[in-house]
Amino acid sequence: MKKLLIPAFIIVMGAGGAFANKMMNSSGKAIVNGYHINAAGQCVTDNQKCNTVGSIPCTWSGDTDVVLRQEPTPENPTMCGQELFEP
Repeated sequence: MKKLLIPAFIIVMGAGGAFANKMMNSSGKAIVNGYHINAAGQCVTDNQKCNTVGSIPCTWSGDTDVVLRQEPTPENPTMCGQELFEP
């Protein structure tokens, strides 16, 4: 009986771990470069990594009052996208 329980337990733990990993990866969170609007009114990258999901705003290292945003869309290349969050 013990010879059957141990392999079954290992298989169940592996399946549970794979399921938990899949759920974490499909949460919609992604690490992206942050952008801010410069003095000329252009949306420029900071090469600073931020999350697309979270609760604490991702701020620019050059000025902590500036909240970073996603990259501009092709439809509106002069305007930054949605607000980003701390990784």
